[in-house]
Amino acid sequence: MPTHCGCILTEEELLGLAANVLTRVLSSSGCPTTAWVSGSMVEGLGNPSSDIDIFVALPQIGPSLPTTRRNLDHSTYATVEGGRRFDVEYWSEEKIGDLANKLAEAPIADPMSNTLHYFEYWETEFIHRILVGLPLLNEEAFMRLRGCFNRRRLGAYLATNAIHRVDDAFDDTVGMLLGGDLDCAVLRARDTVEFSIDAMLYANGVTNDKTKFRPTKVKRLLEEQPDFRRHLSRLWHFQSLPVGMEERRAYVEDALRYSSELVEYVQLGMAGG
Repeated sequence: MPTHCGCILTEEELLGLAANVLTRVLSSSGCPTTAWVSGSMVEGLGNPSSDIDIFVALPQIGPSLPTTRRNLDHSTYATVEGGRRFDVEYWSEEKIGDLANKLAEAPIADPMSNTLHYFEYWETEFIHRILVGLPLLNEEAFMRLRGCFNRRRLGAYLATNAIHRVDDAFDDTVGMLLGGDLDCAVLRARDTVEFSIDAMLYANGVTNDKTKFRPTKVKRLLEEQPDFRRHLSRLWHFQSLPVGMEERRAYVEDALRYSSELVEYVQLGMAGG
């Protein structure tokens, strides 16, 4: 939850600001089914310049809604008030239902399916943000919509995609290493480690997919599972890039070993879960 630190808002302040903006935006645009506030501010990951993200579910998205961007399945209205940006996303109940069905039918357990482009990035972001959101209007309807989405299944989907990225980065790194291109191998080895850590996070229920919060997400997971402490130290270890050729080779080999161990752990956990 948000904490009061400098310009970071408390939960009460956040809900109050969001409710005021929502009232003005929807003043003459019909009656929403429910609405909620979400994003980094709700998760306690924000900073004084972070946006406030508001989501609105409606029977249908009418032309009278103020809109600055339209997508096939939702629309967005961006506004700046009091020096802070607010993004209001409108989703129809039908589209939310379609998205819930899409998650339920995702071929996560099919080893022959490449799920990398199964969802658009904003779709998994929406699912995560309803799962962590705070209701603004009609809490009962909000909980009903949230209950349509399985968080464990979203985590498994994100973990599966992260493992696909690990595989690509791992193969690239090995080829670069064998070809003697240590400059590129070192950077791609770091990618391999970071994707592996992402897979670990997702498989353990962390469904926020923003890479900019990776260190904080690992720290938070440690609060629940202290055995993961070594993974935070390994994350920082691989941020320091070596200079000498032999050191680079050792770095790459170490990164590949660590990635292999971590992905094996993740896959065993997913198979057992």
